[in-house]
Amino acid sequence: MDGSLTELIIEKVFPPGSRLLLEGDTASMASRYWAIGSHKGLRWIIPHNPKYGLSVLRQWRPYSPISYLKWQLLLVAYRLRLLQRLPGVSAIAIAGVADKDWRHLGFEALCAQPVIYIGTPGPTRKAVVSIIDNGSHRLKGIAKVPLANGAKQKILQEANYLTRLATQKPGLAPQMLYVNSEAGIAVQTALTGKLTGTSLTSAHVDWFEQTHMPNCHTSLHQHVTALYTKIETSCDINTGVRTQLIQALEAIDDAKTLPAVWVHGDFVPWNLKWSGEHKLSAIDWEETYPNGLPLQDLFHFRYIQAHLLKLHTNVWVTARLAPDVA
Repeated sequence: MDGSLTELIIEKVFPPGSRLLLEGDTASMASRYWAIGSHKGLRWIIPHNPKYGLSVLRQWRPYSPISYLKWQLLLVAYRLRLLQRLPGVSAIAIAGVADKDWRHLGFEALCAQPVIYIGTPGPTRKAVVSIIDNGSHRLKGIAKVPLANGAKQKILQEANYLTRLATQKPGLAPQMLYVNSEAGIAVQTALTGKLTGTSLTSAHVDWFEQTHMPNCHTSLHQHVTALYTKIETSCDINTGVRTQLIQALEAIDDAKTLPAVWVHGDFVPWNLKWSGEHKLSAIDWEETYPNGLPLQDLFHFRYIQAHLLKLHTNVWVTARLAPDVA
């Protein structure tokens, strides 16, 4: 277990004064947690008692068959209180949690347990914290807490856009509950529901229609121009790839006016839930932006799956499908 990362999470996420207990120190059940790691390091800190954490973990669904089976095994072990038998799982205890409120995350009169997902290492690494009420065992909100220097800007940008969406597109996205601009912490409402599958449905098309920005327009040319700048100023693209990208941009450069939309930016099955019969809700809006191209999220939906799941998907087939679902 990465001790320094655990200490950082305790400092950033838990109530002030919380500390990691040393081996041999006595700890109440409410102070006990499981630290779950992977080949990428520490990934979860969850309450020892599954009645607090199981409902949150059930919302997490890896789409790789092997990863999915491993995750189901972990859920069974958690429910049966056998997590200690799995590799990569460590028991930890954190003092100063029991009977403390969570006003540092905007919950002034709430005794709670956190279920913490730790993002992958990098400049925008963050902790995503599901806040579970001790009394009702219900999910009260989702807090995002920066763990790396670049995460603060991303979290606050999402909070800003969610605030705008609450006015312009009520009900489309989670609502903000609390923002601490100095610390870079933001808390939003939790959207519940069953995760969707990997197929595109009419409900996805209905969701795209909601993102339209009335009286706003854009064009491929505007976005191509911005991408040219990114490509030319990037130091991470080799000459061959740079040439191919520029040729692709030249092929789609078009000044024709198009309707502008809110782009989610990470429109994928693991960020989509069924909020009702044939109705979708989207979570994780950190990559969102206004004045985007229509159906951009459609292409992302198809090609991020193709990339991660190593599927063969033809971009021109998707392009031909686009007019049918617009």
